[in-house]
Amino acid sequence: MFLQDYIIRIRAWIGTYKKEVALFVVVALMMSCVFGLGYLWGRDASSPPIVIETHRN
Repeated sequence: MFLQDYIIRIRAWIGTYKKEVALFVVVALMMSCVFGLGYLWGRDASSPPIVIETHRN
């Protein structure tokens, strides 16, 4: 099979499952945005670690 045959089959499959493909794309974009925003927010909100000092005799 040539590349064109695969492209035609993929286009036919996408045409058959158009709603499912669109839903997957929307959910994937939303998850990417939420992950990115959470990473940026968590990086800015991080505080220095707590250090407990112990004294030995």
